[in-house]
Amino acid sequence: MIGRSNNAQLLRGVDFNGGHAEWRRARWPFSRHIPDGGDVLDVGCGNGFLLVSLLDWQPRRFVPFGFDNRSDRIAEARSLLPRYAHNFWVQDCFDDRSWRQVYDVVFAPWIADDSFIIRCLMHARSRVVFSLYDDELALGMRMIGEGRSKSLDVLAVDRVPGITELLAVRGNAKD
Repeated sequence: MIGRSNNAQLLRGVDFNGGHAEWRRARWPFSRHIPDGGDVLDVGCGNGFLLVSLLDWQPRRFVPFGFDNRSDRIAEARSLLPRYAHNFWVQDCFDDRSWRQVYDVVFAPWIADDSFIIRCLMHARSRVVFSLYDDELALGMRMIGEGRSKSLDVLAVDRVPGITELLAVRGNAKD
């Protein structure tokens, strides 16, 4: 468990504007999408604090993976999760050459780019959970429409008012 004194610094390392209570409220819904014993990839993981938090908050065990384009953040993720240090690497999310494997779940920011969406889906065994901040709520409504128009099955929409929105999807098997 991470001490609360470190939380402010850790939250800055994931570009979150708010305190620990808001972080937990905004990120707790991710836990419902994690299968017990599964592999979870966090695209743009920053310092790994989301994965650390999820391992701490909920009983389902999973194997965390993540990448970010900043080496300093990956170094911090490796230090926060030393047991899984080899599961974190430096990469740009638009570079598909080193997406290493298929994961049970992929957490990713919503980027309205077909190749990015397809890449996320290709590397997710069960679902991709896209996220965006609540100040982009209009984008979130378009996101749901885009998801359906891109032949994605919308599995769940989780809203945390004033903070974030999550969209869990999988590729439509009819395609």
